Amino acid sequence: MSKGAGEALEAITGSDRFEPTNKKTTVAAAAAELSGTVLSTARAKGDICRIYPPDDSPVDELRVTWWTWDTAPDGPPASKYTLFPMGEQAGGATDGAFVSFACRAEGEPASGAAHVTVDVENPDMIHESDGDPKRLKRAYVTVAHSFSLALAKRLRCADDGGLKATSGP
Repeated sequence: MSKGAGEALEAITGSDRFEPTNKKTTVAAAAAELSGTVLSTARAKGDICRIYPPDDSPVDELRVTWWTWDTAPDGPPASKYTLFPMGEQAGGATDGAFVSFACRAEGEPASGAAHVTVDVENPDMIHESDGDPKRLKRAYVTVAHSFSLALAKRLRCADDGGLKATSGP
């Protein structure tokens, strides 16, 4: 995870300490699972990891998952999301974010791309956070971008799936 994503996690959870869940919940493990399903099915879903901050955090857990689609995103996301200019589509909310990107092998036509979405969500958010909504949205998108870029690199997507090195404008 990038330094910016670590700072974003601190903005979301109020903590800079996290414990690993286990050795099977990594970007590398997700990439291995994803590479096996991308070619065999049009739609699939899997876990990347869970992030558990210390007990004194206002956030119990964050879930990071991946999805594959048979087409690129073609409409607006749910109204809670603010769009961000990255990948095929990206959106941030006060309780999560997503980044979608196209993954194709070097030299393969764009029509052969797999469309991957990485979601970061706080599944237990019952009430609006006291934090600045714009800052929270940016923080969630930064975390989703970091996982998306790591996954695109691990999958050896051409041009890193069209994702820039940082989530900034």
